[in-house]
Amino acid sequence: MGKRSNLRNTVQEYAKHHGYNTNVAALELRGEKKKTIAVIVPNINHQFFSNIISSFTNIAASEEYVVSVFQTNENFEQEQKIIDRLFELWF
Repeated sequence: MGKRSNLRNTVQEYAKHHGYNTNVAALELRGEKKKTIAVIVPNINHQFFSNIISSFTNIAASEEYVVSVFQTNENFEQEQKIIDRLFELWF
């Protein structure tokens, strides 16, 4: 292993140990776009939402975006947890 590889492993271990999450906003400032879209729905089994998600993901894929779908089960607290976590990750 070279010095560069050792340094990378040390940094990755430190980041993992301290709970570091990648700041996507910072990556975008560097020009590295994630092209990810988050969609939050109350119930994915409902035909209305599943049809919209299906169409939306097809359009997004044609533009090389990835769609992540989150279901809240019509639970406000769950919705808030999802939103908070997405902001932490800057989805």
